[in-house]
Order: sequence, then C-alpha cells, then structure tokens
Amino acid sequence: MSDAYTLAAGTPIGQRFLIDAPVGAGAQGEVYRAQDRNVRGHRVAIKLMRHPARTEDQRTAAMRELELLSAVHHPSVLHFLDYGWHEGRLWFAMPWLEGETLEEMVLSRQEAKPVFEKLAAGLAALHAVGIRHQDLKPANVFLSTVTGYDELQPQLLDLGVAVRSGELMAAGSLAYFAPEVAGSWPMPDPTVDGKADVFALALTLREVLEPGTMPELPESQDDVQAFLERRATELVSPPRGRSLRYLRKSFARWLAIDPAQRPTADEFRRELDVLLQPERRRRRALWILFVASVVAAVATWGVFQLMKARTFESASVELSGQVAGRASASLTRRRTRRKSLGVAALDEEAAEAKRRAAAAADEAVRRSRRPRRRNAVGASLPAPLRMRVACEPRPKRPQRERRLRKSGPSSRPAPPRGPPRRPPASGTRPRRRAGEAGRTRRTRARLGTARPSSATPRASSARGGAGRTAGARWRSCRARRPPQRGGRPSPTRARTALQNDLSAARSELAAARATIARLEAQASRGGGGGGGGGGAGAAATRGGGPTATPAP
Repeated sequence: MSDAYTLAAGTPIGQRFLIDAPVGAGAQGEVYRAQDRNVRGHRVAIKLMRHPARTEDQRTAAMRELELLSAVHHPSVLHFLDYGWHEGRLWFAMPWLEGETLEEMVLSRQEAKPVFEKLAAGLAALHAVGIRHQDLKPANVFLSTVTGYDELQPQLLDLGVAVRSGELMAAGSLAYFAPEVAGSWPMPDPTVDGKADVFALALTLREVLEPGTMPELPESQDDVQAFLERRATELVSPPRGRSLRYLRKSFARWLAIDPAQRPTADEFRRELDVLLQPERRRRRALWILFVASVVAAVATWGVFQLMKARTFESASVELSGQVAGRASASLTRRRTRRKSLGVAALDEEAAEAKRRAAAAADEAVRRSRRPRRRNAVGASLPAPLRMRVACEPRPKRPQRERRLRKSGPSSRPAPPRGPPRRPPASGTRPRRRAGEAGRTRRTRARLGTARPSSATPRASSARGGAGRTAGARWRSCRARRPPQRGGRPSPTRARTALQNDLSAARSELAAARATIARLEAQASRGGGGGGGGGGAGAAATRGGGPTATPAP
C-alpha cells in the first residue's frame, strides 16, 4: 500500500464534489473526504482508483465493485451514492462516517459480541447473493458512531477484490487466508465458498480480543510459500489469555482446516453468544445463590415456625394439662359438692318422709280417739219426729235469722211474752225444762207438726203402736234416703270409715318407711350422710306405735 495521494485539497471531482482532505490509501485506490457543492454541509467519502481504465475491459473490471455494492442492501455493507470518471480513473462517493477501523482497536468480549454479530450478518447477506468478500481483515472493518446509538455500527469496506460464485480470482491478505485458499494459491480453487470469509472473520475476532498474536507476514517469496504451506496444513493457535481459555473449543471449530467443520456466517453469528458465557455463568451462579438463599431463608423460617409451632404445641399441651387438671379438680369439687348436696338433700328428703310418716301416724291415732258426735235434738224427739227430722231436709233459715245467730246471744230479739201459763194439774206429767221444751217447740214449729197444748197425752199402748209405726217409717225412710251431710252415721258405716282411715294411714306409713329405707341405702352408698335420718325414723316408729285399731 502506498501513502502517495494524487489529488490535492480543493480539486473538483465531477460536477458536485470538491476534495477536502485525503483520508487513506490502499493497493487499489485512494480515499478522500469531499464536500458536496450542491448541498451545504453535506460531506462524503470519495474513493478514487489508482490505475486508469483505458480499454473497455478495464472499465468493466473497474465497475465490478459498484455492481457488487449495489447488489447487497444491508446496514453493515457500505453503499455508494454517486460515481464518475476523473482522468480515466473511476471514482464513487460513499456516505461519510465518523469513526475508525478495527486495525488499531482492542475490544472486550462484551464490546466485540454486538460488533461481530452485525459483521456476520453482513457476510451472510453477501453470501446469500453469491458474493464472497475475499479480503476481510481489521483494516477493512470500519466502526462508526451514530448519534442516538450507544453501540458501534460496523461497516464492511473494500469490495474491490470480491468475487461472485464461479469466478476464479485469488486476492486478499496472506495473514487472513483460509487453509483452502492457501492450499490452492496462486490458482484459485473453484470449490472455495463463503466459509473462507468465516475463517477470516474468526481470525479478526481473535486479533481484536488478543492483539499481537497474529504471525508475522513473510518478507520474501520463499517465506510466502512456507507460510502458505503451514496455513494449509496446520491449525492456528487458539487464544492464550487466561480469560479466553474457555473459547479454545469454539475457535477450534471456527478455524478448522476442513471447511465442512466450520459454521456458516449465520451459524457463526448465533455461536457468538459464547463470548458472554462467563457473565451468564456468573448470573446463573448469582441466581442460584439467590434462589438458594431464598430457599434457605424459607427453610429457616419454616424450621423456626416449626419450632415455634412445637413450642406452642408443647405450651398448649402443658396449658391444656393444667386446664384439664384444674377442670378435673373443679369437676371433682363440683361432684363432691353435688354429692354432699345430694346427701344433704337425701337427708332432708328422708327427714321429711319421716315427718310425714309421723304426722300420718299421729293423724291415725287422733282419728281413732275422736269422740262420737250425737244429735241431741234428734235423740230428745219421739220416734215419729226423729223420723221426720231424719227424712225431711232441713229448711234453710232466713238470712236475717242466720245473721242474728252469728252476731251472738246478746243481739237476739227477746221472744214475745204471752200470758202466764197455768200450773199443771195434779196427776199430769211434769213440764220439761225450759231449754228442752224450747228446742222441742222450735223443732216442731220448723217441721210444722206442733200439737195443741190442750191435747191429752197418749196412752202407753198408743205410744207403743205409734212407736212401732214410727220405727217402721224410720227404717223405710233410712232405706230410701241418701246419706246427708252432717247427719249421724250408722255404727257399721262409722266403723267401716274408721277402718278405711286406718288402712290409708297404715299404707302411707308403710310407703314412708319404704322411702326412708331407700334413702338410707342410697345415702350409705353415697359415702355418708345417712346418719341424720335415724332419729326421725325412730321418732316415726315411736309415733306410729299406738296405731292399733280401737274396738268399735
């Protein structure tokens, strides 16, 4: 490459551009920065061929690069804007990019990954239309900075030696020759394809990641031949850096001698993820550590909760035992209290039964000893009158008379005074006493059977017949008259009633004794409390002793 520039600043190129300053020079041409005279502030890069094209074939060969540039539309492949001829040499204008080539740059793995992914994508676009670059090296990769983008934008330069499929032309840099290209030098092998560009791109990546590892270029023809033989048969040494040792397996695949073992440009782009493998491993390790920390924290929390639950369970069991003990003690106290209360209730019930039995026995004795009531009025009347008194119901007294009788003897009105009665004649029956005579008169007056005072007493025979007649009437009346309340019962009925009362009293007494025996047995089974009923039982027995049936 010659650094001699043939155009000076201010030289017009075509009708639009004006040379501003030279930028670089190569074996095929020179690169200048130029100003667009039609559009103010628009700058372009002008590439001018070194050799003029005097014949038609030379003009056609010079136009090859423009044809190849126009066949690919990809951001990583540089495009031309205009072209023309200056003094027989072809020139064409390209966009002006601010940046530098990879020749003097060193990139880290994180920086190289996006750059070479885009370059591999550009190579895949060239290979898709059947174009092989043939001269891929760090000097032909331009990294530009675009406003608004943080990443560097790579561009593939110098397609002057690029060939189409089937074209036989050997060109490029010896240091980046693929083994199949070095083995067929100087006659190209028609089987060489785009994988030779993948070999050159992998060597470029190795040079960028680890500068100074490329072998020195030969100086003489003999050295060139020896270099080509070694390149065709020997493997390129992998990276030696400690941080790049894990890439040896990948570079062995990318720089394989057999093209069939190398990946295509698109496969190479996908395999460039290996450049960030340590970071992924580190992130994975951090993620695993985070997950393990979370799991350990959860496990610790679970163990803590389990221990807490067990502690709470033991405390609950202990508290439950205490509560159960307290409840059992309370229940025992309640049962004891209920038992004592039950025994006391049984004692009270037994005492009450004994009191009832004693009262029943006393009542039976009282009934047996009650004197008989007599009807004085009926006994003082003759038989006919007694029969009428017994058979006919007693009329109700007037209310005034009942009220007067209740008020007392002092409030009764005095009986009317009549003429004094004459003393009885001699030989007559003596008068009855005043009280008896009064009762008899009142009874007769009430019954409506008062006899006149002048009536003579009946004879004894008449009285006897009247008595017999009255006795017959009395018996007939008593046979057909229902027993009235308050009347005198017959001796048989009185005896029967008395025996019934005594039987009822004895039955009640027997039931009371049975109740007392049951309560005493229940109290003895309950553990005490039965001793209180002995005295009452003895009293009831003593009280019920004189319950013998009296003679009628």
